[in-house]
Amino acid sequence: MTLTEYIHEVFSGDGSPVYFNADFGREFVVAIFIFFIGWASSRRASRSQMKARLIDELVLAQRELFKRAYPDNWNEDDVREYWMLSPFVDRISFVIFNFKNEGRLRASQIGELENYLGKTESFIALWARVKRRNIKYDESYAEVFASLISFLESTSPRQVNRIRDLSRRASGNGNSIEPNMAPAA
Repeated sequence: MTLTEYIHEVFSGDGSPVYFNADFGREFVVAIFIFFIGWASSRRASRSQMKARLIDELVLAQRELFKRAYPDNWNEDDVREYWMLSPFVDRISFVIFNFKNEGRLRASQIGELENYLGKTESFIALWARVKRRNIKYDESYAEVFASLISFLESTSPRQVNRIRDLSRRASGNGNSIEPNMAPAA
């Protein structure tokens, strides 16, 4: 008996314990097809959930940054140092890392996210040295806020409404200045 005859006897012979008939073949193909559809949809759903979690991280970081930038009681003598808000920078860096690894964002969207990180770092540096909030302070925070809005509008427009209330001006009439700066003549 040759190998092909043996395989034919095992898989299609009448006395074979592994007899494949037409019904079994159809059911097997349908089962494999359903498995691959389920696998693909599960993978897509988990990637969507990952994206939603990462966007939630950005929104949470922005909310916490807003609370530190515009507390109810601003005291000029409070200690403010860059390292105090560096966890927000780390959180945003983590989100960028995950989005890059996932590969679902376009290069322009990654660029917007990196721009947001840069603006956040600049704002935190300003926050750490300012005694009185002024127009420059407000503008720096507004740049951070606008860069996050820009990113969210390009990736997940429905999420923009979650952060609309995180914009405020603290400089009053705009006449306050930083302690190290002389008034403009």
